[in-house]
Amino acid sequence: MHLASGFDPDSQLITSRRNLSARLAAWAALGFLMLLPLIGYANWRGIKNIELTNKANIAAINAKANQLKDQINRASTQRDLQERMAKFQGPALPNEALNMPLEQLKQQSLAVIQSSEKAFEMNTAGPFTAQYKPIYKLSLRAAAISLVAAVGFAAGAWNPRTNMTALNSIASPFKVFPFKSGSIFNVIIGKIMNVQKDLQTKNMEAKRIDRLRNNAKGIEKLKYQQDLAQKRDLAKQRKAALAREQRRLQEERKAQKQKD
Repeated sequence: MHLASGFDPDSQLITSRRNLSARLAAWAALGFLMLLPLIGYANWRGIKNIELTNKANIAAINAKANQLKDQINRASTQRDLQERMAKFQGPALPNEALNMPLEQLKQQSLAVIQSSEKAFEMNTAGPFTAQYKPIYKLSLRAAAISLVAAVGFAAGAWNPRTNMTALNSIASPFKVFPFKSGSIFNVIIGKIMNVQKDLQTKNMEAKRIDRLRNNAKGIEKLKYQQDLAQKRDLAKQRKAALAREQRRLQEERKAQKQKD
């Protein structure tokens, strides 16, 4: 609409629709900007939900680990330890491990449980673990799309009173866009108007050359007609002179006959 208005600035219909689209663009830019705090709030809520879920999972894992540790300490024989681990879903003990001393087998089982417990805590603790990455990606993508859309609509929200876009109005105090005209669209429209003026000048020059050519053709045609008229007059004069000469000869012949 801005470009159409630049091509035809005298059209009231295009100007009114351009102003309407500029107002709608301003509201759209404001709406996309308002999405940014909502995206931030949604990101914060997602992080909090993951933290609560991780705390609950860690508490459950710790409770399960403490239960297994208690069962390991209560075991009296290697076979009893194997049965307790199978019953409470602990680390499986193969039959070959039953040949080890009981205390060594208990220490090994406790080490496996503590290692699994620490590995789970490391994978779930902290804001930079794998569980948080999908939320960060979605939030950054949504924020980037909202920001780009807000900037795009702000660039189209042109105010005819200030002769500036909303983007230029926001950025001008910070001197982000060093345009003296204050409007990107004004620069584009100015270039389009210059191109139009050049085309109009070329068209006027072409018309003037055509008029000169037509005038030259008219002069040549008039001269040709004048020459043709002169030739016709000369032909008539010659014909009239020949007729007079023939009459004179006839009269002389008659006079000669009368004398004879």
